[in-house]
Amino acid sequence: MLSLGRLLALERGKLRLDVDEIAAAHGRPASHRVQAGPAPDFRGKASLTIEEGGLVVRYADREVRLTPTERRVLVALARRPGRPAPVGDLGRAGWAPGAPTDFAYVRTVISQLRRKLNSAAAAAGPAAAGLPEDVIETRKGRFDDATTYSLALGAHQVVLPDSTSEASHASHR
Repeated sequence: MLSLGRLLALERGKLRLDVDEIAAAHGRPASHRVQAGPAPDFRGKASLTIEEGGLVVRYADREVRLTPTERRVLVALARRPGRPAPVGDLGRAGWAPGAPTDFAYVRTVISQLRRKLNSAAAAAGPAAAGLPEDVIETRKGRFDDATTYSLALGAHQVVLPDSTSEASHASHR
């Protein structure tokens, strides 16, 4: 039987049990043991990888399919991890010059990105150790256009190809 302290540690992800401990907790002998490798720990490691030109990125060791607009906005956020990006900057990154890029469009794309990336982290389970609960942070401004968004990752956790410059994506807009 697990003690309350060990059960709470297990629930918080601070304790891992092997097959024998789980079997013993249920009063059964372990019939066989499957050896699995350790789950990846993203503390201090790259957790978001954006490949050149593709619409699939990797977050929490999971593939995430993006739309072209979502990818351009994510690249704009990834170029400045942890630093706020104003709505106007994200609008210019996501859409062609002169296209309507009001707050509602940017907010919708951010919402879609947040849902996809946070779902990937949730699906990774314990493998997502060290990742933020919400990968995109929102700082509400007094007015909609003063709201900023930032990637809740450090620069060491983001891998961007060298050619993710504005010029290389201008043709995709």
